[in-house]
Amino acid sequence: MTAEVVIGTAIFQTILSVLIAIFSLYRYKQRDRLMILIGLLFAFSALFNLMQFSALVFATNLVMNAIGSAYEIVFFVIASLIYNSATNNRFRRAILLLATVFVVGGIVNLIFSPTGLASVTKLASNLIVIVYCIVYFFQLMRDLPTIHVHRLRMFWINSAFLLYSAGTVFLFAFIQYVIDVHTEKVGILWVTNLSLFIIHQLIIMVAVVYDLRRLDAVNVNLKDEF
Repeated sequence: MTAEVVIGTAIFQTILSVLIAIFSLYRYKQRDRLMILIGLLFAFSALFNLMQFSALVFATNLVMNAIGSAYEIVFFVIASLIYNSATNNRFRRAILLLATVFVVGGIVNLIFSPTGLASVTKLASNLIVIVYCIVYFFQLMRDLPTIHVHRLRMFWINSAFLLYSAGTVFLFAFIQYVIDVHTEKVGILWVTNLSLFIIHQLIIMVAVVYDLRRLDAVNVNLKDEF
């Protein structure tokens, strides 16, 4: 796997993050907390990617890996806020406790990682997000706010998070082994991870489209009232 393929995939993923951020924060005063958090998540995704590109040119692999590990902490915090909002604060204390422990553990893992790659942080993030996803689906099936669950934005967002987290949990469980023993295959691992993230982004885009349609419907109703 050539470096050009890895970089090209990362650039495409960054472009998608920018687009999701723009469309999620478009008319932000009319958007609810869920979509604003999604917009911020992908804005940070694009920002940290750009920082990694800069580190690739002007710094070392250690710095580039550290930036990626720092993003994982940001990702988890925003994901926790998303699921707290989606579950209407039902599990606020548990989520707050998990987020606090995770941030502290993630910072410690990052500081003491000789390569700057906090694989334990990434693995823990994926596992906890999988739990978030399962709990949300359980709540959704129990409450069943609509028979057309595919029209719910959070249904698509949750599906995207579950797919990405479940897929990458296996990748990062063995990343250190791949780095130490099969260095030549590290590129394949990163392209696979980026490809899963791109699929994750495309599914998120479905939720963004549904939300834009919702905004248009609200605006039409307001015009009809006047």
